[in-house]
Amino acid sequence: MSVDDRRALDDAEPAAPVLGEPGAELLFSAGQSAWLALISVGVLLALGISTVALFLAMSDDDSGGGAAAPAGPATSVEIEASEFAFDPSDVAVVADTDVAVTLDNVGAVEHNWTVLEAGTTIAEEAEFEPDTVVAEVAADPGASESGSVNLAAGSYQVICTIAGHFAAGMEGTLEVTS
Repeated sequence: MSVDDRRALDDAEPAAPVLGEPGAELLFSAGQSAWLALISVGVLLALGISTVALFLAMSDDDSGGGAAAPAGPATSVEIEASEFAFDPSDVAVVADTDVAVTLDNVGAVEHNWTVLEAGTTIAEEAEFEPDTVVAEVAADPGASESGSVNLAAGSYQVICTIAGHFAAGMEGTLEVTS
């Protein structure tokens, strides 16, 4: 190294100290660094939550992609029967109106959607009385059948009367409102 090179090095700005070496200065104290880290994590978390909320709000526009709950009592209903449930199990319809009922049997055995008199509720099949039936739609496996109900306002229990089906869980409620 020449004398001129040494003079150039001596006249040059000293290199910035490396953190952890003697003479290095911290821009923030340890407490300030912890707060900055905490605030950074909080901002990132808030940004993530906002993004998820925005995505959910945009996907909840009722433009399809799933069945929306009806705004009020229906004037027609479609019930799917399978082993061993109704879908939907609970239905709301308009009182004193002819309501079309379609039973889609997607199961492998016969099912029916049987409405019992208002106020009649059974807890087990042995309590079922055929004279309490006010409406029924039955469908063979893989078939769809239609019928109608026209009932006064009230709450009605709905069951499948095929032996063993009620005990297995085939029941629901028909809410009839004005």
